[in-house]
Order: sequence, then C-alpha cells, then structure tokens
Amino acid sequence: MRIDNLARALFLFMIMGASGPRHPLPSSAQIKIGAHYIGSGVGEEAKSFCRDYHLTKAEVRKMFRTYRELRPHEMHDNYLYVPCGIKGTVIVNGKTYTWRTQIGGTLDTTWPDGIEKTLGGEATDGLSEGEAGKK
Repeated sequence: MRIDNLARALFLFMIMGASGPRHPLPSSAQIKIGAHYIGSGVGEEAKSFCRDYHLTKAEVRKMFRTYRELRPHEMHDNYLYVPCGIKGTVIVNGKTYTWRTQIGGTLDTTWPDGIEKTLGGEATDGLSEGEAGKK
C-alpha cells in the first residue's frame, strides 16, 4: 500500500512539478524594453556579443507566456549564466513589473508587491537565435 502512494506522489510530481506556473500577460499590458546590461569582468568580445542581443515586445510577451517559474536549484543545475541581457518593465492595470532577461534563457522578474520570481525557458536551450538572439 505504501509503495502505491509513493508511486502516485512521484507520478504527480513528474507531471505537475516539472511545469511550474506560467505568467501570460494580458493583451492590455504595456511592455517597455529598456537598456542592455553587462556584468563586470566581461571581456570585449563578450561585450560585443551582449550588445548584439535584441528583443521585440512579442518575444517578451512569449517569455511570460511560455517560461515557467523555476525552483531554487534549477537555475544552477540547468541554465547557463551569462552576465548580460536586457532590462525592461511591464505595466498591467496600472501596476509596474520589472524584468531582466539573460541570454541563457531566464527572466528575472520583480512584481509590484516586491516578490521576485525567476522564470525559465527550455533548460540549457535558452532563446534560440531565431527568437531573440542576434538580429
């Protein structure tokens, strides 16, 4: 009987835990794409690569719609850390959310109530060049 419960719990975790909540934006959301940011210690070649990274409002909207909330260990275990990306804001119903995307396929968000959430796309895949890479 106990093994049945364990198997059931494991199955539920596999189908539900692996796909955390997503946060699609309403059509009325106002998206502002801000400046690039580049972390300290980044070499000139990497800086050039970082400056070539661009996003459209449609791509930001797609990130919020398709990226899921990451559990604490997932960032370390499954995503590349790239010390550059783009910052921006989203206004929904008069409330401002800030976001910062990294080339490695993550989106750091701060909600109007101050809660921070990290969202991620396909692990280790990041954004494909066709979606939000060099343009």
